[in-house]
Order: sequence, then C-alpha cells, then structure tokens
Amino acid sequence: MLAPLLGVWLPIGSVLLALPILLVVAVSAYAFGLTVGLLALRFMPARNLLGRLASILLMIITGVQVPVAF
Repeated sequence: MLAPLLGVWLPIGSVLLALPILLVVAVSAYAFGLTVGLLALRFMPARNLLGRLASILLMIITGVQVPVAF
C-alpha cells in the first residue's frame, strides 16, 4: 500500500482489514472484465456497444457521476 509513502500512517488492524477487501475488489473486477470479454467474443458485431455499456455500468455502480457536494 502507498499510505506510508504519502505520509498517512494507518493502524495495523486497518491494514489487515483492508487486504481481504482489496482481494475481493480485484477478483470481482477481473470477473467483470472476463464476462464483458466473453460477451464481446460471443456477439462480435455488438462488441463496441458492450464495451460502452460496461463502462457506463461501472460509472453508475461506482458513483463517478455523483457530485461531491449537494
């Protein structure tokens, strides 16, 4: 993790708790990409549409378009 390089000191309990969460995020992102790739190979004419829909879905799920302050 980059926290010590950025000058942020975290308790060891927080770091140990973050590791399984990071593993779950990495595996789910890999599975999502694998699924989009599988669909793009199966439906080759619609691969650009599938890529666009996947990126829009990720933006909706992760909240990229939500303003910080209301």
